[in-house]
Amino acid sequence: MDDQGRVRRMEVTFQDNGQSDVMDLGDFGTRVTVTPPPAGQVERKPGDDPDVKPAKRPDGEAAERPAVPAS
Repeated sequence: MDDQGRVRRMEVTFQDNGQSDVMDLGDFGTRVTVTPPPAGQVERKPGDDPDVKPAKRPDGEAAERPAVPAS
């Protein structure tokens, strides 16, 4: 972490094969422009409907989505 509490480097080791992945983070606050890909290049997970808002629990937190059977 840096002096402002931000993660600067993250290393993940996968248990199933022992492979590691390292990510260095920086340039915080830099403005970027992001263009979404064309719809034909996007895959959605089953049950991932952007028009459906997540249910809320009584405490105001988002409830987990129900499991969707694999097709």
